[in-house]
Amino acid sequence: FTAVLQSRMARSAAVAAAQAESALAKAELSAISGKLNPHFLFNTLNTLIALTRKDPAGAEAALLKFASMLRYVLDTKRGTDDRVMLA
Repeated sequence: FTAVLQSRMARSAAVAAAQAESALAKAELSAISGKLNPHFLFNTLNTLIALTRKDPAGAEAALLKFASMLRYVLDTKRGTDDRVMLA
């Protein structure tokens, strides 16, 4: 009887852990989506496409800066103070 109870408790704990992991993944996706404005993203990508045709070296530099900015947006965990140094 004890083994059956422990088995049920273990299954219940596993289900709860899976639900918590799913909720965490959804929250992280929501946070990333909130940080990246799709309109801004597509405008920037279209601008980079146009720049590659006219100035490949400038496009490469702009793409590196854009990648750096995206990395900052995705990696940063800012609190209530959302100010960023423009330097």
